[in-house]
Amino acid sequence: MRTKTLLLTAAIGAASLASSMAQVYSVNAVGYINLTMHAGLNPVANHLNAGNNGLNAVLPTVPNGAQVITLEGNNYKVDIYDSGAWLDNTSGDPSTTLVAPGKGFFYYDPSQVSDYPITFVGEVPDGAALTVPLPSGLRFVGGIVPQSLSLTPANNFPHGTLAAGDLQYIVYNRSTVAYDVYVNDGAGGWLDNDTGDPYDARAEVGLGFFIQHNAGNLNWTRCFHVSAPCP
Repeated sequence: MRTKTLLLTAAIGAASLASSMAQVYSVNAVGYINLTMHAGLNPVANHLNAGNNGLNAVLPTVPNGAQVITLEGNNYKVDIYDSGAWLDNTSGDPSTTLVAPGKGFFYYDPSQVSDYPITFVGEVPDGAALTVPLPSGLRFVGGIVPQSLSLTPANNFPHGTLAAGDLQYIVYNRSTVAYDVYVNDGAGGWLDNDTGDPYDARAEVGLGFFIQHNAGNLNWTRCFHVSAPCP
């Protein structure tokens, strides 16, 4: 996915960000992120708070028939956009799916024949302890703020003390229509699971990825302030 990110880099008393897509007013820093969607599955992460972070707030205007696929527990859940609203694809009821910052999901449009952008508009997460929960098992996640970051202890990613191979970073590869798997090396880095070569596993802007481990309840907690450096 090609990404374009704009952040207003100071706290805003009564701010607005206008675009052809939406207009938001907030007492916090506001931003937008444009992601280019391609045919097939697109692994996506949202980094901006919008309303209750339900699909109708986060993705209010997309083509009819577009789908969001989330991992809920050990099962995938599908929501579909129909006539201006998101619906549970199984029951037909209004969607209750939340895609708050830090959560990954697939975006899929079965009718797509050419690339098109979708735009996220909302408040930039700000705080001293922004947390992406990483409990045992397979989790579909993303970075909690719109920054490209290596998943290393230097960025507070919690795998430096785990034994080699005990943690996996898995990302869907659209080109091969398969999953690329990378494992921790036991020293805070990552290795390609097939070749053993070092790899820079990253939380890219707009990218949803999977984390797999069986080490109990881990958390990726970090500080991010829009208008001032963290201590």
